[in-house]
Amino acid sequence: MFPGTGFYTGRYSGLTVKEMMYDHEKAAAAWTRFHEDFGPDYVADPVSPGRVFDLLGATFVNWPTHGVDDDTPGSTSRRSTCAPTSTTP
Repeated sequence: MFPGTGFYTGRYSGLTVKEMMYDHEKAAAAWTRFHEDFGPDYVADPVSPGRVFDLLGATFVNWPTHGVDDDTPGSTSRRSTCAPTSTTP
């Protein structure tokens, strides 16, 4: 079993989702604290890097500064990223 931690590692350290996505030093400190305090036998999964989404112009997901508030995890956008396909033979 691999329980994902998502943004909990940041929340445990008092960070917002935006801080976890954009402030890598704070995010690294939060992951370190989580591992030191809980001692899991796996590496807590990192969260999505907001700056990379910015540079790529990502449209498949909403995240803080792009459609949701600073403390809301990203969500898949309802906007289609693929061209529609025909269902007629």
